[in-house]
Amino acid sequence: MNGNSKSERYLVLSDMHFGTAEVSLNDPGVVDELCRYISVNKPWKAIIFSGDLLDLNLATLTTALEGNNSTDTRLLGFREFTKHVLDRLGDALSVENWIYIPGNHDYWVWNTLSTQVACLSVLSSGSCMGSIPSPLMQYKWQGNAAFISGVFPASVRDRVVVEYPDHVITCNEGNILITHGHYLDWSQTEFEDLCKSLKNCKNQKDAVRRIFIQTAQYQAVANAVSFTSRTRRFIDLLFGPGNLKDKIIKYFKNLFKNASAVFNSSMRNKTIDTKQLMFIEYYLKYFRNYEVEPPKHFIFGHTHKQGSASTKDIPNAKKIYNDKEIKVFNAGSFLADEKTWAAFLTVEITPGQEPKISLLNISKDYKVVQT
Repeated sequence: MNGNSKSERYLVLSDMHFGTAEVSLNDPGVVDELCRYISVNKPWKAIIFSGDLLDLNLATLTTALEGNNSTDTRLLGFREFTKHVLDRLGDALSVENWIYIPGNHDYWVWNTLSTQVACLSVLSSGSCMGSIPSPLMQYKWQGNAAFISGVFPASVRDRVVVEYPDHVITCNEGNILITHGHYLDWSQTEFEDLCKSLKNCKNQKDAVRRIFIQTAQYQAVANAVSFTSRTRRFIDLLFGPGNLKDKIIKYFKNLFKNASAVFNSSMRNKTIDTKQLMFIEYYLKYFRNYEVEPPKHFIFGHTHKQGSASTKDIPNAKKIYNDKEIKVFNAGSFLADEKTWAAFLTVEITPGQEPKISLLNISKDYKVVQT
């Protein structure tokens, strides 16, 4: 990284999936190398967890936060991870903010916090339901207001922020929007294509609201399986890493080369393509209301596939922001593949310069290297 004292550095960690056996963070070597990298490159303006930090679809909240030492496979909990990071940093002020953007696997965190705002606090004050319009589609909590801050050591709790559905880094050279990316995945919205759902709709506000609710319904069903180990094992077999569903789809895709779009329902492990880029433009304009000037950089996760692209690759006839280019980056995940243990990215902002976004991975010999 640039040693310029005026630069601001951000670390983006996506899809860490604490609570599951498949993530590489259960390997002490991966944690040691990541903590070393964080310490060597301090200070950080923020460490940003961009969704699926806790896997509450395939694990319980207790396992995701506190880990599990009673099984043959030791599971690292998020609380222990934060302690490792801060012990290595040696200085709580080395990270100005800890920002957590819930994704689909940890949607329960957002749902719990938003229920408090739009329902429980309203009722306890004596006000009528509906005083705060629902669904609550965006919000920000900090410190004690974000219960997840209690997982962090006391020295940094006031600098923990939970924000949904995205976080924006303000930059003179063009803002950077960071989100998880599950709203781009039509498998979570009753297989409704985001572009088709929003294009030429009679009531744009209602269409956005419907998609928001569809995603929430999907997460409510998905989260329900984490209550017993039996259902967790079953769902993990069907939908977890190396799952049976993907194997079946791969078989039929090979058998029928012209398979229907249902066989391509999930974004998992897919590189950034034209369709994803189109969805990103629709997300920015309709969900986040960037009517004229979208952010110049868009960072997401969700697919587990690290990479970069640009909306200039969208055919002109299908672009929304005709004269604007959005540079797109996927941070990757902490699920190992044949070449790496994990993938993430960093952002460095220096006044007067284009933001530098670096794709990084932890190699199989436990070294952080540029992708």
